[in-house]
Amino acid sequence: MNKCFILFILFFSCKNRIQEESIQISILNDELYSLCSSNECKIPYRDYYRDDYISISTNRVIFKIENLTDNNLLLYSKNFDGFKIFLPSFNTFSNQLNVSLKNFLIFNSENKVLKPEIIMGEPRSKYIDRQEYIKNEVLKFYNTSDYSDKNDLWKFENNRISNGTLKIYSKQTLYFEALICFPFSSHNELGFETSYILDKDENYYTSLYFKFIKPEGVLRKSQKLEIENNKFDFFEGEIRSVNTVPLKIIKDGSDNNSTEVNGKE
Repeated sequence: MNKCFILFILFFSCKNRIQEESIQISILNDELYSLCSSNECKIPYRDYYRDDYISISTNRVIFKIENLTDNNLLLYSKNFDGFKIFLPSFNTFSNQLNVSLKNFLIFNSENKVLKPEIIMGEPRSKYIDRQEYIKNEVLKFYNTSDYSDKNDLWKFENNRISNGTLKIYSKQTLYFEALICFPFSSHNELGFETSYILDKDENYYTSLYFKFIKPEGVLRKSQKLEIENNKFDFFEGEIRSVNTVPLKIIKDGSDNNSTEVNGKE
């Protein structure tokens, strides 16, 4: 029993060490900000899109990703809004990382991770029309190619991979900026909102989190050739930033006189 326990601890420690020695993510902001109304830390859905709320709760999050391995890696995550459809891309991989509020873990003073609420509101009609147009463009792109016999799920998944896969070479460090609103996601125009209920008197911290996966059976020939000839590997694993930063509560608009995006210059 004791030997098994020791073996498990060793295995877990080795696994963590492998993760730490492969991909490392760091938030470069000293602190981030979350909005809170003057009475409670829960904003009515109808007020989510008020310009003053969006202005004072939007953070310019700056972070870096380091590839500490000897391998060239591809990072593909589905943490972003899975309902969103991207315009088709002729590129094998767009070399970008999609980041949303879903990629942030929020901790209270007891180091417990908060669970987000999913709120359903009314989708914006213009956005729905736009997404319908993009959907048709994606199908047109694949239906006039060698992949016309693939089902629609394959086509949309491959399109997401083309638009949301990051290439990072061995020992390379890449820097990113993302606009993130706390405690609600203000840019999901389909009507599904990620939101957190925060205690205005509590202390919070946040870290970045990604779950990277290896797509199976949904790659185009050109993508397979790029992986093979440039010796890329899809990285698989869950990665959390090596640091957490304070998430400071703005109790109301008077706590923050600046209308500029919060962030490190």
